[in-house]
Amino acid sequence: MTANEVWVMVEDSWSRWEFPALQAIAEEFDTHPHGTIITTTDVVARLDPKGTDEDRWGRAIDRLAKTGYVEAIQTMWGKPYPINVVEVTERGLRATGAWPAPERILKDLAAMLAAEADRLEPGQPVRAGKIRAAGAALGKVAADVGSELVLKFAARAAGL
Repeated sequence: MTANEVWVMVEDSWSRWEFPALQAIAEEFDTHPHGTIITTTDVVARLDPKGTDEDRWGRAIDRLAKTGYVEAIQTMWGKPYPINVVEVTERGLRATGAWPAPERILKDLAAMLAAEADRLEPGQPVRAGKIRAAGAALGKVAADVGSELVLKFAARAAGL
């Protein structure tokens, strides 16, 4: 490529297509009973009532399925991209903010420990100090080894 040629960037489809589709799917599953199937047509009806970009929404849902944000089943009939979404994965829930990231869980746990220590401080200063120290240690370990490892260790220690 020469200095006079211009790079043509590919459109950011995530923020325009995939992320809104993922949000709509997550909201649909949140308001419907277990066992619900969300179709491409359901998403299009919600995000594009006139159906002017139905094919584009279908491609977005297809990409969400192929990249692990949703679990979906390709069907044999229907309009473009006949897809039945059967579940939003952990990755999809985290992307929409419906499921916390491990770092957030640790921050929430540290805040809960600090609040408990504050509550106990007047009557049980020794116990409050131990809880505060445990929270500080957890925070240090999380910063040093990563939150995923800490969560796995905590789950194992709890017998999960």
